[in-house]
Amino acid sequence: MKKILLLIAVIFLISATNRLEEGMNIPKFFVKVYNEASSGYSILKAVDLFNGKNKAVVISFFASYCKPCKKEIFVLSEFYNKYRDQGVMIIEISIDTEQEGINLFKSVVDDLHISMPCALDSMGMVSRRFGVEKLPTLFIFDKYGYVKKRFEGYTEDNVKDFEKVVMSLISDKKVQEDSKSVESDKVIIKNQKPKADSDKKNSAKEDDFVPFDSTPDKKNDAKKKQKNKKDSGIK
Repeated sequence: MKKILLLIAVIFLISATNRLEEGMNIPKFFVKVYNEASSGYSILKAVDLFNGKNKAVVISFFASYCKPCKKEIFVLSEFYNKYRDQGVMIIEISIDTEQEGINLFKSVVDDLHISMPCALDSMGMVSRRFGVEKLPTLFIFDKYGYVKKRFEGYTEDNVKDFEKVVMSLISDKKVQEDSKSVESDKVIIKNQKPKADSDKKNSAKEDDFVPFDSTPDKKNDAKKKQKNKKDSGIK
C-alpha cells in the first residue's frame, strides 16, 4: 500500500511540474488526425515532425467552449495555407472530452475546410505532457524540436509576435527585439520599466483565454447543484 501511495505521489509531482517552457525539447507524443483527407496525415508523432522538412512547427490546443480558440484556429489555418510550402507545420489539438464538444470541433474543421492537421486529445495525454493550463495555448518549435515561444491566450500582440517568430525560423534569422523598421519612439530601452498602459496592452485579459478546467460539464454540474438546492428548499 505504501509503495502504491509513493508511486501516486511521484506521478503527481511529475505532472505538477511538467510545464513546457522556452528552450525545452518537445515531449514524445502521437495523435490521430481527424481531417486525414484534407491534411494528408493520419497519425502524427513528435519524432516525425523534425525530419528536416519543417523549419517551424506550431502546436496549438483548442476547446469548443473556448471563444478565443475559435478566433485563433481561423488565423492559424490562413497562415498554414500561406506558408506550408516554406516549411511551416501547424497542428491544432482539441482537448474536448464531451461528445458535443468533439462534434463541434469537427464541424469547425469541416466548415472552414481546414487543411492543417487537426487532432483530438480527449484523454488529455498530450495536453498534460505539454503542461497546458490555459486555452488557447500555442507552442512554436524550431527545426530541432526546441520551444522557441509559448503563448497563452489570443491577442493581437500574440498574433504579431507569433508571425515574427515563425518568419524568423523560416529565414533562419534570429528574432531581433528592436527592429530597424520600428520608429525610435516605439523602441523599448533595455532595463527601462514599461508603462502601466503598455503592460495592460501586452498582457492577455480574462476574455482572451479560459482556464484549462472550465469545461462545460463542470459548469453544468454547478448549475444542477444550485437547482437541486432550490427544489429542496436549501439556501
